[in-house]
Amino acid sequence: MDREVELGYLEVIDKLERRFGHRELPETVRVTFSSARQGEEESVDDWADRVLTLALKAIRDLPEENMVQQSILGF
Repeated sequence: MDREVELGYLEVIDKLERRFGHRELPETVRVTFSSARQGEEESVDDWADRVLTLALKAIRDLPEENMVQQSILGF
């Protein structure tokens, strides 16, 4: 059986993401966290939630105390 099929780049990426899930590189997540800024229309509560969410992704391998400290510094 001939299984040679040509797929475009986006089709390959789509198939990989469906199979393995979308995962960002740790470096990319850290840069996103470190460069995050509060939006003009973003409330302080929403901003704090976003910082914590980014921190969880960016520095998940640190102890909780360090993660909280980094989140506060990012906020």
